Amino acid sequence: MSKTPQVLRKRSFRLGKRLATGLAVVGVTVALGGGSAGAETLTGWTGPTPFVGGNLYLHDSTITNDPRIIASSNIRTVNGVSVTKTYMGVMARLFKSGILCEATPYIYNYGPTPELTVASYQECGGGSYNSHGFVRAWNGTAFNTYVTFPSNPLFTINGPTARGAVDEPEIAEKTLDDGRTIGSGAQAESEADLPDLMAA
Repeated sequence: MSKTPQVLRKRSFRLGKRLATGLAVVGVTVALGGGSAGAETLTGWTGPTPFVGGNLYLHDSTITNDPRIIASSNIRTVNGVSVTKTYMGVMARLFKSGILCEATPYIYNYGPTPELTVASYQECGGGSYNSHGFVRAWNGTAFNTYVTFPSNPLFTINGPTARGAVDEPEIAEKTLDDGRTIGSGAQAESEADLPDLMAA
């Protein structure tokens, strides 16, 4: 019988504080389209996984400049079947001119869902940006980790342009059946306030 994944608490409070800019809503991809002049969105090749815990997954990474530079990575089941909470994880990574600008912590699915997207909203000035993240899937005893194909570069002269505030999802902290807490950690004032599991 498969064990439930034990996702370790993120011990870096600095990363925990940055979760508010790295979360994405479970089962809903980041809104990448939309109406801004010169807006562009580029998605890398979609990669498959082998069977992991009885499921096949697809994953990819996307970069957009609408309404600002946003790098996101996504994992999803091939057949659209929902998987158990904390069975999928994503680390979004934003690169500028080939140098890492930001990597989010691994964020895991908050509840049953067929899809998980996590995004980075960090600003690193003008240059050539691309998205190239990691995804994880639970195999019954441990996580299998895969790197996504990188997106093509998206060039910006004056750096990310924040045409408006990006609305971040609010996720209420709750206690799981085994006593662990799960939540976004966005309101944590110290490391002791962080939940055991970071949720998207």
